[in-house]
Amino acid sequence: MEGRFALGVAKKCIEWCNNYFGIDFPLKKCDLIAIDRFYAYAMENWGLIMFREEAILYDPEKTSSETKDNIALLIGHEVSHMWFGDLATMHWWSDIWLKEGVADFIMYLSIGELYPELQTWHHYQSDVLLQSMKMDALNSSHPIEIETLAPYGLNSM
Repeated sequence: MEGRFALGVAKKCIEWCNNYFGIDFPLKKCDLIAIDRFYAYAMENWGLIMFREEAILYDPEKTSSETKDNIALLIGHEVSHMWFGDLATMHWWSDIWLKEGVADFIMYLSIGELYPELQTWHHYQSDVLLQSMKMDALNSSHPIEIETLAPYGLNSM
């Protein structure tokens, strides 16, 4: 029961991405799994998206509207990876910024169109864009693309 909202968002996002990218989702299904104490908040794989339980389950009697909004955004982000990240994959890990940046853009675009009441672009401008500009202005900031030649350098990204 608590997964119905997430399932509905995922279905709408897949249909939205089919239209936006002009490429139909090529798999017969996409599974969403809520995992207790999952190490990541969410992780997409080809045809399978895994979520930490509290990141995806929604109970209208107990869950805040902010959490509901975050569930929709998270699903929009992970579903977009089926096209940009899985169907089209980066050459090397140094390009991860592009994969995640496009997924964030598609997340705000798709959820903004599917759920206009969430005002995702307002959230993007007031929270994400301004925070990014602040971080970029720090002396400790680094380029978005970092050359990584070996797997042990991936953790610094």
